[in-house]
Amino acid sequence: LRKHYRSDVDYLNPDAVNEVEQEIEKSINSDITAALDKVHQYNSDIFGFGFTFYRQHPNDWHKHYSGIWDDIFPYVPVKVNIQAKVNNTGTNIKKFPGH
Repeated sequence: LRKHYRSDVDYLNPDAVNEVEQEIEKSINSDITAALDKVHQYNSDIFGFGFTFYRQHPNDWHKHYSGIWDDIFPYVPVKVNIQAKVNNTGTNIKKFPGH
């Protein structure tokens, strides 16, 4: 982030805010991906994907998935899409102390 600071100003520029947002997205994505790997490894739907599908598509659930969810759950693909946004970017954002 240091490259985005102006030495004569104590505020982040827009490029620094964008970089912070990207780093937050990467970090969250990494954490969620690791959690999903464990969930699939232990075949435990702790996030409630099956229940969510059931609520949104009850007929399809009863017709196709209710009896086999535990067998197919580890193979259900999950797409992670993280979009971090630093709020109040219209105002000045002070640099972190020591940077």
